[in-house]
Amino acid sequence: LVGLSALLIGGIGIGNGVRAHLESRMKTVAIFKMLGAEKKLIAQIYLWQILLITLLGTAIGVGIGATLPFFAAPYLSEILPFVLEPKLSYDAFVVPAAFGLLTGLAFTVWPLGQAIGTSPLELFRSAIAPLTGKPGRRYQTAALLLGALLAGLAIGTAKDLNFAIWFVIG
Repeated sequence: LVGLSALLIGGIGIGNGVRAHLESRMKTVAIFKMLGAEKKLIAQIYLWQILLITLLGTAIGVGIGATLPFFAAPYLSEILPFVLEPKLSYDAFVVPAAFGLLTGLAFTVWPLGQAIGTSPLELFRSAIAPLTGKPGRRYQTAALLLGALLAGLAIGTAKDLNFAIWFVIG
């Protein structure tokens, strides 16, 4: 429950961070559009930026998660009635990295698609009024697919399958 809740809250935080990043770049996106840049090029520019930030954040998170137990184990072993013996495993790196990347991408696609699908005039206006409307179908489909993959990973890696299914569905 704690892990799935943290994942959801983290994803919302990522989505808000991406939205803030894109909002600070709306004038630039509008200028790109007015100069004739294709939507695909604009999407690639910002998707690569966000992907690199997501990769960096995921690498830092996985690195901290892998090393922290080795630093904490001696101290925790003194207060716990058993000795902690941390060890590295393949799953300890791959699963958190997959969660990090999927979470980053799943909560990025919607606001990115919304910005790409908005007219330059509305983008300039977004400095005083928030963007409204939905992203195009391609971005909606990508967001749903990434969300489904994230939900599948959460369910597939959970110790209690029934609980994970109900948490994801409900």
